Amino acid sequence: MEMKKRIFTGFGKLRSFGKIAVIWVLSTLLAIILSHIGVRAENLLLIYVVGVILCSVETRSMLWSISSSIVFVFTFNYLLTSPRFIFSGG
Repeated sequence: MEMKKRIFTGFGKLRSFGKIAVIWVLSTLLAIILSHIGVRAENLLLIYVVGVILCSVETRSMLWSISSSIVFVFTFNYLLTSPRFIFSGG
């Protein structure tokens, strides 16, 4: 019985990671597409904010929410702020 709980707990963590990964990829693709169209970075940030909110709702975990927000911030900073493809401090 204890083994079944561990297996299901492991799948739950994997499922939460999968949800966050899918939301992150879709948010990033949408932001890149809109960036090429000419949408400003301030507006693209809202896509990531909605992505973090979706991650929070879907996983229902504070740890997953905080970790996803950190990943989303670094992704936005790396891909969509000037200078691109470098982590800028300000």
